[in-house]
Amino acid sequence: MYFKDLRSIVQNNLGTLDTIKSNLNEVIEIEEKQKSTLKKVFIKNMPTKNIWLFENEEADTVFTSNGNKVEKTILYFQENKLYIIMIELKQTMNCDKLKDTQKKIQDSLSFISIFLLVNQHKDKIYENMKIVPIGILCFNKNSFLNANISKNKEICRKMKDNISTENLNEKFTIEIETSSLGNIKIPFKAFQNPNQNSDNFSINFKELIN
Repeated sequence: MYFKDLRSIVQNNLGTLDTIKSNLNEVIEIEEKQKSTLKKVFIKNMPTKNIWLFENEEADTVFTSNGNKVEKTILYFQENKLYIIMIELKQTMNCDKLKDTQKKIQDSLSFISIFLLVNQHKDKIYENMKIVPIGILCFNKNSFLNANISKNKEICRKMKDNISTENLNEKFTIEIETSSLGNIKIPFKAFQNPNQNSDNFSINFKELIN
């Protein structure tokens, strides 16, 4: 094997893995495999063209790292933008869970950026596209708003400063430090289950990117 052949060899081998799939369904289900009062989130009105599902925690491959990635990542190509939508499910939103979600987003984005370099998104039509990573947290119980936030937990302080009970899913910017992309800022949104007695709820796809 020569170095010049490395990219094509890796790409061919990745093509045999079930890590990334084209989405053909208008509704997808995201499942929390750990014990939780929030078991499923459904994303409705999904596009079925130029959209792919990256199986972070499900794929038993080199791209899986002991569950240190979000439940699912959606890749969506529209108007010269590639949206990388990283979705995490939590039973409760508090500062520790928020920090854990931030870490999973960092790890997920690091791995998927490497994957995109060598996989099918290598064609020239993608060379000048803008990459738009978005972090999404879905949860049941909110024990965050009344918590005392220490100064060293910036994401928690920023979350508390930017949301209210009435407008929880307002988008704001968080800073993450990835191993492959360095220090970057990305949009972040949190969605609470409107019925906390239920173990699932639905989100419209457009709410994720707007």
